[in-house]
Amino acid sequence: MSFSCMKPKRILTVLLISSFILVSFSGLAQDQEVSWPNDLPPQQDFPSLEGQKVTIEIWTHDPLYIEWFNQTIKEFDRLYSDIEVEGKISQIAPFQSLLDKTTAAIVSGEGLPDIIGSGNHTMGRIWEKGLYEAFMPLPLREEGLYEEFYEPILTPAKRPGSTEVYGLPTDVPVTVLWYREDILEEAGCEPPIETWDEYVECGKKVTKDLDGDGSTDRWMTVMTKNVSSPDVVPYQYHPIRRQLGSQFFTEEGEIVIASEENAKAAQFISDLVNKWEIAKPVANAFGGNSGQALFKEGKAATYLSATWYLDFLMKAYYPDQAGKWRAQAHPKFEKGGLVDIEGIGSRTGKIGGTYMMILKSEKQDFVWEFLKYSYASSENLIRYWEKIHYLPTTKKALDSEEVTGFRSEYLGGQKLGELYSELVPELQPEYTHIGLTPLKQSLMDHTPKLIDGRLTGQEWVKLLEEEVKSMIE
Repeated sequence: MSFSCMKPKRILTVLLISSFILVSFSGLAQDQEVSWPNDLPPQQDFPSLEGQKVTIEIWTHDPLYIEWFNQTIKEFDRLYSDIEVEGKISQIAPFQSLLDKTTAAIVSGEGLPDIIGSGNHTMGRIWEKGLYEAFMPLPLREEGLYEEFYEPILTPAKRPGSTEVYGLPTDVPVTVLWYREDILEEAGCEPPIETWDEYVECGKKVTKDLDGDGSTDRWMTVMTKNVSSPDVVPYQYHPIRRQLGSQFFTEEGEIVIASEENAKAAQFISDLVNKWEIAKPVANAFGGNSGQALFKEGKAATYLSATWYLDFLMKAYYPDQAGKWRAQAHPKFEKGGLVDIEGIGSRTGKIGGTYMMILKSEKQDFVWEFLKYSYASSENLIRYWEKIHYLPTTKKALDSEEVTGFRSEYLGGQKLGELYSELVPELQPEYTHIGLTPLKQSLMDHTPKLIDGRLTGQEWVKLLEEEVKSMIE
């Protein structure tokens, strides 16, 4: 069922608060038609709000989400011709600061937004503090929307021990191996790389002293050593353990951080640095720090990261390298080889993920209608993909020609959307737990000891598990 806005409306003002700057946006063209998506339940009426101005306040960390919300707020305003819809959108980063501010607002009962974007790794604090009681469980099953998503995409937004979903995913951050095709080929490698054994052998060719001064100038990859923030985790580790299907916590709530698979994944990233010496330890491989500097200078050739990495970092920090980069599925693990780890057949992992959560209020059903319009419609998520290239979250959108047929100019015309779509069904679930918060602290404290070889992978995960258990018991 489709509803079109036929009635001209006022210009909508959207307030964007970012670094204390207010920006105004004009509304849609008066003759531009906006329709309710056919793939959502019928548009609901809200007679109690007619004739009123309704402000939807959103807190998120990512300016690209803000860009999308700016568009959907304006469209939503047109859809409800008898309600004046206004958006107030704040950029608050990192996730920890956003959650601190949300916690303070919940405790005080003042200044609450309508929607926050929580990282999957900050969910533990929401469950731990009982903050979830301030949030609206989303009626995905009741409205027939749950099956539109792959299960592992929704798992991090489920409250432990419950089937209730508290957040809509904003992307599917499957991980791929990003690589400089020119550097690998110059070193005598033949990408794409099929196995992790081949990756190590290629890394030995790529990693070298280029100027003859006795010091290595170029590496196969970089490895985060100093985890200086709860938001900055050892990024290379998580895609590897997820590829192996390993968990920190089970669906039943058991703590399994010290599992054999987690230990093997940890030892593998340590060996890249200490045994095979093809990874450069850096203070932080995320953002504009030393890790990105090496990529910008052409001194690092590969990196394992998620879908958002391309638009969020690569294009921003080294746009001049367009055409030189490519993406591929993770190399495979093979028992008995150089790496000697048995895989489960998966060729991807997952890093991060943001979930839009609704704070309970008298207007929560109206806010849900807006959030559903923004992030549960395959029709709209295809437009979302075309606008900011964050991977849409519904099965229909992922299988659409707009996604599978997409070629990335930055990647030399590679069919990137097709690669992403092939990998999403291979994702393994990731369960949340109240132990996520102490785990992040332990990761901050002990990751340097793994990366510089002071702890083996087995010793490292055992220490993490012991500390998490001691902190929550």
